Order: sequence, then structure tokens, then C-alpha cells
Amino acid sequence: MTAARLLIADDDRIILATLAEDLSEQGYSVRTASNGEEALAACRQDAPDLAILDIRMPVMGGIDAARLIRAECDTATLFLSAYSDRDLVELAVAEGAQGYLVKPITIEKLTPAIDAAIARGRELREAKMAQSHMTQALQAKREVDIAVGLLLERFNLNREHAFEVLRRLARSRNRKLADIAGALVECSELFTDAQQISLELRGK
Repeated sequence: MTAARLLIADDDRIILATLAEDLSEQGYSVRTASNGEEALAACRQDAPDLAILDIRMPVMGGIDAARLIRAECDTATLFLSAYSDRDLVELAVAEGAQGYLVKPITIEKLTPAIDAAIARGRELREAKMAQSHMTQALQAKREVDIAVGLLLERFNLNREHAFEVLRRLARSRNRKLADIAGALVECSELFTDAQQISLELRGK
């Protein structure tokens, strides 16, 4: 089984070195950064399974870094902080963190939190992917329905015949049905716009 890849960012070098060593001994693959900017750069280079971020760091804090890391790298985040300030906790949760732990933290408490955060991050990515596929499928169906309607109206066909025309057209061009439907819809929109401009010109 491939070791989970972690990125740890903390401006306290002793804490950073200790966590990196302890987690490496637990079988994780660990990279380190001393601030949020370095953490973001590391994630852009090779996105880890989880970014463990101290909240208060110079150059770029953990919450700002987490926002960019999730947006650009789709990486789960876990926050560490010496503060248990409620506002920080709420902000961390609002930013989509998979966990929040207050220092000092033992390796016995950290590893279950890491495994849970990685699992939760994986679930969220899978859910997002499923949602994206569903959205694409609905969009494709919509374009096919519109294209069939255009063929039906323009060539006075019934729906079954219009769909078969679209299907054969896609096959003859070696393209997906949704792609050829989208092209037809786009061409129809262009033709309609051109027709409207022509009518406006005639009226002048």
C-alpha cells in the first residue's frame, strides 16, 4: 500500500522537525514548509493527500494558504494551532478544514485525525467528481434535446427521425452525440443572430 503523502507547514522549526520525524516513523511520506506560501508552492508542485497547516504563520497564514491549496490543488487540510480561539475554529470550519487540533499534540492523537481527514477529503473529491459528471450529463442531454428540436422544426421531421439524423451525423463525423448536438445548437444560434442583424439592416 502506498504511503499517504503529507505536507506539514509550521514556522516553529522544532515542532516542524519533530512532527515530520514522528510521522515518517509512522509510515507517512512527509514534506515540510515554514509558511503558507511555501506550502502552496509545494502543493502546486506535487499535491499531497493532506496539508497540515499551522494557523498563525508569517508571509501567509494557514487559513489563507488552505483556501488556495483547496482551490488549486483540491487537497484536504487539517489545522494545528496553539490557540483554541472560537473565532479561529469557526473560520477554519467555514473554510472547509477536515479537522482542527490544538497544540501541544501527541502523535497518538494526530495520526487518527490525519487518517480521518484523508478519508473525508477523498469522499469529498469523489462526491465533487460525481456531481461534475452528473452536471455534464444533464448539459449533454439538454443540448441533444435542443438539437433534436431544431432538426424537427427545420426539416419537418418527427422526434424519432430527428434523433436518428443526429445520431448518424455524429457517427459520420466520428464525434460524440453531445458534441455534434452542441455544434448544431451553436450554429443555429449564429444563424438566428445573423438573421436578426439582417432584418435590422433591412429596416434602416
